[in-house]
Amino acid sequence: INFGRVKIKIDKTSLRQSVIEQIQSLDKIARDENYSIKHVKPHGALYNEAAKDYKLAELIGECILAINPTLSLWGPPQSAVEKAAATLKIHFVAEGFADRTYQADGSLTPRTASNALITNEAECLQQVGQLITENTLIATNGKLIDCEVQTICIHGDGPHALLFAQAINHYLHKQAILLKSPHESA
Repeated sequence: INFGRVKIKIDKTSLRQSVIEQIQSLDKIARDENYSIKHVKPHGALYNEAAKDYKLAELIGECILAINPTLSLWGPPQSAVEKAAATLKIHFVAEGFADRTYQADGSLTPRTASNALITNEAECLQQVGQLITENTLIATNGKLIDCEVQTICIHGDGPHALLFAQAINHYLHKQAILLKSPHESA
């Protein structure tokens, strides 16, 4: 519903089944293309709810363990997802967003807010640069938030996705910042 960006009521059994089926379907598609998935990242409302709800984050982690315990789990830093991953001994990768604003508590600004999306390239680059070089970001209320991340997300369905990706790539190369998979060893 609405590309997963709307919170829906679903019982835990149905959700567990849905998450497992989605991961297995993606894994099959990847294997058919001679590729292997390396991580799971909940999307949309599930991502935002799991960030706050430990039991929901734990359910997602348990689905990963049931399918392939070598998969990593991506989510917001300092979230219930990170805590659940640590408890379940799942490799966690903290993610920051290039094209979304943040609230003072470190959560993403709800999409219903007029300032939820970053649509300006300069603002995008400022946020990405700050996330990568200072491990912080500035919330919509001006508060400085600690936010150490290992990966940056750009919403591929956004109107500025390609422009932002190109600009970020150029910025990172210009700053001599090494790009590598979070699954590579140091």
